[in-house]
Amino acid sequence: MTHPSLESWRNAEGDESGEVHDFDELEKLFSRNGAERSHGNVVLLTGVERLALDSASFSLADSCPSTYTISYDVTADDDAESGIAVTRTIRRPASFGDLMDGDCESFRMDDCCLTCSVKHDLAVAMKDVGSADCVLAVLPIGVEGTAVAQYLAESAALGELPWSYVDVTVANATRIDGFEARSFDDQPLVLAGHDEDDAIVEPRSTGVVQARLIREAAHVLVLPGMDDDSTTLHAASLADTATHRAYKLLAALAGSDATIHPDAHRADLHALFGTHDVRIEEEATRADR
Repeated sequence: MTHPSLESWRNAEGDESGEVHDFDELEKLFSRNGAERSHGNVVLLTGVERLALDSASFSLADSCPSTYTISYDVTADDDAESGIAVTRTIRRPASFGDLMDGDCESFRMDDCCLTCSVKHDLAVAMKDVGSADCVLAVLPIGVEGTAVAQYLAESAALGELPWSYVDVTVANATRIDGFEARSFDDQPLVLAGHDEDDAIVEPRSTGVVQARLIREAAHVLVLPGMDDDSTTLHAASLADTATHRAYKLLAALAGSDATIHPDAHRADLHALFGTHDVRIEEEATRADR
C-alpha cells in the first residue's frame, strides 16, 4: 500500500510574499511574552470575630504601606430578600493613614450565598488595583477563603483581573483568649448584630466554623492575650496551662503545611505568601516574655 503524499506548503521556508519565518525569533518572542505576564498577590483574611479581623488586618496593612485593603462586613437589611446587606470598604495606600478614610459601598446579598456574593464583588473591585504591590481582602465573619481563592485564580486565567496570574494565600485571625471555649461552642455563629432582633446567624456552630477556617488557612495569626500584671499586649506564654492547651488545640486544627504566628501584630504581609510547616515559634514567644 502506498501512502499518499501531501505537497508541502513550504511555510517553514516562507510565504507567498517571500517572508521567511525565523522560528528562533518566534521562540524568543513567546518566551518574552511569558516573562512579562503580570503577577498579583492576594491575602484573604478569615475569622469568626470582628475584633480579631480588624486588629489583624490593621497590623498587616501597616507592615506593607503599598497594599490595597478591601474589607467586607454584613448587616441586616429588611428590604433584601435574603435579609442581608454586604458593606465593602476599600482603603488605598495613600489613604490608609486615616482610619476613617476609605470608599464604602453597600449592596444586597442577591447571590445564592454570602460566599458567592463576596467573591463575585471582590473580583470586580480588584480590577481597579492593578498597580498594587498586593491586596489584603478581609472576608466577612465565617466566610471560608478556599472557594474565594479558587474563583480569583480562575478569573485571572480568564483575563478578568488586572493580572494574568494571581497568588492567593488564605490566612486566619484568631484570639488566644477564649479560643478553647469557642472551639467547643455549639451555638450558631453570629455574623452580625447583638441581640435577637438584629442578629444574623448561620446554621453552623461557632466551633465548627472556627475549626474549618483554621484548617484551610496557610497562616494562622494569633492575637496574644492580656498580661495579668498590665494592660499591654504580649506574646502568649506557653508556660501557662490554659494557653498551652489552647496552642496545642490550635496546632491540632491547623493543616500540616500551615504556619502559626504567635503574635499577629508582628506578622509581615509579605511573609504570608507561600506555605511552611506547622510550627509554634516558642523561642520567639519566650524571648518576648
